[in-house]
Amino acid sequence: MKRSILVVLVLLASVTGLRAQVGGAWSFNYAMAQPLGSTADFTENMSFLGFVVEGRKFIPGEPLTVGGELGWQTFYQRVEG
Repeated sequence: MKRSILVVLVLLASVTGLRAQVGGAWSFNYAMAQPLGSTADFTENMSFLGFVVEGRKFIPGEPLTVGGELGWQTFYQRVEG
């Protein structure tokens, strides 16, 4: 099961590189986070439940890209009582 998931992830990563050649690029990434600042007051546990989606468009004739990024991270703290 783990091997098949790894194969799928490698294939998706290689397809993303090919798509960049046609004027744009998209990526979907798994994210981990450590709480800092006021979030650390709420929970001290690392979060392994996050993702980031990024899209970019290459501007024709210019060495520039325009894009955006959207991410989501979830923190949990077990409370007794």
